[in-house]
Amino acid sequence: MFPTHVRYAGMAIACKVSTSLFCGTAPIVSDWLVDKTGNPLVPACYMMAACAVGAIALFFVIGTKGCSLRGHQVPDKERA
Repeated sequence: MFPTHVRYAGMAIACKVSTSLFCGTAPIVSDWLVDKTGNPLVPACYMMAACAVGAIALFFVIGTKGCSLRGHQVPDKERA
């Protein structure tokens, strides 16, 4: 997904930004959903929806099996 020379930084930035956005807002969103619906199981539905989005996104991830870990190029679909 990222060229070798920026792979660690790219993954770290993506991880930390998504953690701050979703883990930081999850309690507020869950509390708001329970307040609006009156159903205490709505946070579980919220989590299942987030997992479904992740599963769909995983389908579009480019595989890097057999690609060189050296160089500055981004792994492409044809080689993977």
